[in-house]
Amino acid sequence: MKIFFNASLTGKKLYKSNYLAIIDQLEKLDHTIISAPVKTGDITKVAQASQQQAEKYYEDLMKSIAAADINVFEVSYPSTGIGHEIAVSLHRGKPVIALYVKGKNPYIF
Repeated sequence: MKIFFNASLTGKKLYKSNYLAIIDQLEKLDHTIISAPVKTGDITKVAQASQQQAEKYYEDLMKSIAAADINVFEVSYPSTGIGHEIAVSLHRGKPVIALYVKGKNPYIF
């Protein structure tokens, strides 16, 4: 199965080991991670990106969401960006799994 995985870049400071464990487990189950921006992403670089770079990043993100069979998100750390990606996924009819650390219920308004 082709899987898109993402999580909060800001939350990476607290949850990096969780993010990597999720990716590792999905790969061990013989799924293909077609994109995992949080794995290599850096919040500082994102903040310093030019308008053109930001648009390209977003375009690539949307293509990856569309190409996946299922989209998996780690939502322990609140993120409007991840919320947007979940909404886009659902709008496109993609199955979505939202994972979070036990006791760290995600903010849903």
